Formats: sequence, C-alpha cells, structure tokens
Amino acid sequence: MSQIQYPVVQGVRMDPSSVELKLLSPVNQIILFLSVSWKRTRTRKKIKLNHPDPVGKTRGSNDYDFNVELEIEEYNLIINTLGNGYGDAQFVATLNIREAGFDPILVEAFNCSLDEDDGDAAGENGLSRKINFNPTKIKVNGFDDLTVPLIGVATA
Repeated sequence: MSQIQYPVVQGVRMDPSSVELKLLSPVNQIILFLSVSWKRTRTRKKIKLNHPDPVGKTRGSNDYDFNVELEIEEYNLIINTLGNGYGDAQFVATLNIREAGFDPILVEAFNCSLDEDDGDAAGENGLSRKINFNPTKIKVNGFDDLTVPLIGVATA
C-alpha cells in the first residue's frame, strides 16, 4: 500500500474525472455520468438486558445502494442495449478510480438492475435520469465487508 504524501506537490487528487463507470454483461459499455454514489449500510440491533449498558449487538444485515445520474443519451443507450425486459436484466457495475501517485480503488456492485429511475424535462440543463441500480452486494478493492461471506454450495 502506498503512503500518501502531503502536500501533493505534483499531480492532482482524485475527482469525478478520475472515475470510470463500466456496466458489464449484457451492457458491456463504459458510461459517462453526471454523478455516481455508492453506500453500504449495516443495520444492527443492540442487545439490552437488565443493565443500563448493552451487552452486545447482532451481526445485523446489509443493504446496498449504487446511484447514478446520466444524461438521457447514456440512459437510452443502456435501455436500447438491454431491450425488452430491461427491468429484469442483471449486470455488474464497476467503478475504477485512478489518479497518478495514488492507489487505485475498485468498487464492484453485483446483481444490479434498473429497479428505479427518475428524471424530468425542466430548466436549462440537459435531460437526465437518476437510477438506483439496487445491487445485492458491493465490494471495495475485492474485499467483502463480512468475515464469512455468503457463498454457494458446489453441486455434483
């Protein structure tokens, strides 16, 4: 792992132009975007007994969001590529974040689908669509947030 040098004398820090968004099979396209965000939320319950302090907490459950805002042309490219049943198609979305002098970051959102999108035609800006790809898993740099990840059973 690299060590970050302060101050950055040469080069630049990461910004949106450092990010490449790619949608894998069946889309197989690098997509330009207006904004992108991802989020992992672990919801845990504290275990309380007859004491003021909790005695522990549960492992909890994860929820993931992967939101993208696209110009209408990029949105249309995705819809046309997926065709009929575009809401049922599942794909992997990746973010490759790179800038010279810094370790790259890879964000992988698995089992994405077009479950929610929103947009309007108002104002002076170009037309855009906001999409939540609604993934079932997000990994950062190949790391799972769980000590024991969910895996399938081998079949004979």
